[in-house]
Amino acid sequence: MFALLLSAVSGIADAQKAWTLQECIDYATKNNLSIQQSGLNVKDARTTRDQSMFNTLPTVNGFATNNYNFGRSIDPFTNTFSNQQIRNNSFGVSSSVTLFGGLQNIQNIKQQELLYKASMYDMDNSMNNLSLSVANAFLTVLLNEEILSAARLQSENTVSQLDRAEKLYAAGSINISNVLDLKAQKANEELSIVNAQNQLQLAYLSLWQLLEMPYDDKNTVSKPKLDAPAVVEEPLAGQLFNSYSGRGPDIQAAQTRALAAKYSLRAAQAGRSPRLTLNGNINTTYSESFLQSTGSQQIGTQVLYIDNNGIPVTAPYSIPTGYEITPFNTQLSNNLGKSLGFTLSVPILNNWSVNSNVQRAKVNMQRSKLNEQQVRNQVYRTITQATTDLKAAKARYEAAKNSFDAAGNSFRNADQRFKLGAMNFTDYSLAKNNHTRAETTMIQAKYELIFRMKVVDFYNGKPITLQ
Repeated sequence: MFALLLSAVSGIADAQKAWTLQECIDYATKNNLSIQQSGLNVKDARTTRDQSMFNTLPTVNGFATNNYNFGRSIDPFTNTFSNQQIRNNSFGVSSSVTLFGGLQNIQNIKQQELLYKASMYDMDNSMNNLSLSVANAFLTVLLNEEILSAARLQSENTVSQLDRAEKLYAAGSINISNVLDLKAQKANEELSIVNAQNQLQLAYLSLWQLLEMPYDDKNTVSKPKLDAPAVVEEPLAGQLFNSYSGRGPDIQAAQTRALAAKYSLRAAQAGRSPRLTLNGNINTTYSESFLQSTGSQQIGTQVLYIDNNGIPVTAPYSIPTGYEITPFNTQLSNNLGKSLGFTLSVPILNNWSVNSNVQRAKVNMQRSKLNEQQVRNQVYRTITQATTDLKAAKARYEAAKNSFDAAGNSFRNADQRFKLGAMNFTDYSLAKNNHTRAETTMIQAKYELIFRMKVVDFYNGKPITLQ
């Protein structure tokens, strides 16, 4: 019992931890339902590919029958009518293999092999998209953590000011309005903390949902120290697209399907070719009507023929004295038959189905080419948007940082003047609120810049990390 309790406590401790970005990505790729569906698609494509290979093997089928004939029926051995009950069996094995079919099976194998590769590219693309989504959700959590920390620091500063103001009021140095104004400021900042906590919980909820993990407020994320880089590279969209297009799984999947469509067309065209098939068969039968003699009695002689001297040649003539059913194994051995043959099938007119298959394959090939171009265009637009977003995020962060620095200087000056009684609360509150908004804006701009950099790094072939 103690060991079981210890194991349960250990399991809870393992589940309740600070998750790193890489741990979140690894967990999501193993448990996310979309990734699992992509994995099933890969298995299905692999099975289809394997079956296309197995189609080149011979077909072998066996059969066995057991029939009872009642009343008037035809004896399968004497081919005469019989009025007795007869049981008969048939056994056989047949095999067939296509020796030549216009190389249709070979084209199908190549097509299914490419479709299998395309499904794996699809899964890689799903994992990449999921990784970016997890990184965005992870950074959103860090963003709200930092906003909450900033709100708490602002509240602590106000609490300190309020304590000082209450002491000064008790000493008669200031009037009650300053104390009341600081209490109102403190209440507003406590509301801001509650709002920040709610946003943080929503951010955690989004992250755990991506990981397909139940929400637990005891689970947190690891908080690396993230600073905006001093230098941000801005690659050209065209160069980034050329770098990505040779390895991007979404583009590779579209290219592979376009190539598979060519083999699909060749397989459809092979339907116009003659087909040569080798067929083999082994069969045997058994019947209760197949009798054998159990003895005989000589009743005289019979003339077989007259020789050259005119002398008849005779032999004893006897009749059966009894019958029994020929044994099962004896019949199977005596009735064994074998056959081997070739079949040449030449398509002449099959309801126009071959031509229809060829036309559909041509349309599918054109559709796959258009889809490949659409994917390329979409990726180029996405990369262009990513580089544009990075440039805008860089400019926004620089402006937000300058605004925060200016607001910080203004607030520090206002704080000193307010402590000395040289500034009224209205002007002090305005300077502090401006500083708070500038800090929140700068934090948001910083994390947006970091995420935009990670997106560009991803298209540049770099791993998604927060190092």
